[in-house]
Amino acid sequence: MKKGFTLVELLVTISILGILMGLVVTVLNPASFRAKARDGRRQSDLQVVQSAIEMYYAQNSVYPSGTSADALNIVLGASGGGAWAVGGVTYLSRTPKDPQTPPQPSYCYAPAGSGYFICAQMEGSSTLWVSGSCSSRTYNFCLQNTY
Repeated sequence: MKKGFTLVELLVTISILGILMGLVVTVLNPASFRAKARDGRRQSDLQVVQSAIEMYYAQNSVYPSGTSADALNIVLGASGGGAWAVGGVTYLSRTPKDPQTPPQPSYCYAPAGSGYFICAQMEGSSTLWVSGSCSSRTYNFCLQNTY
């Protein structure tokens, strides 16, 4: 007498495993994990830009405005990756680029009184994020230094 599984038993087992895999993928939602990872990268990128802006302030006693701010926004634009230099001093050798391809609205810098906003568009939602306006666009995450 041969021992083994019948075709029906194998099909039932494969069907049950398929249903369980579908439930696991639905519950874990890998797209949500990727979006959260990209949002974390955006927050980190803005902190890098903020450090460069604070270096600019330490050397010039004012935050970037006018052509300095325009130059920063150009390199923060959709292309990203360029250097931000003012008066022969390089504050960012390579500006961050939005991690999503094609990129969402780019990072943005805006003077605000004697301070500034640097903003990004996040994919997720959180009540902890500060929204702001930069170059006539509304962003849902901004770092600010408004004195």
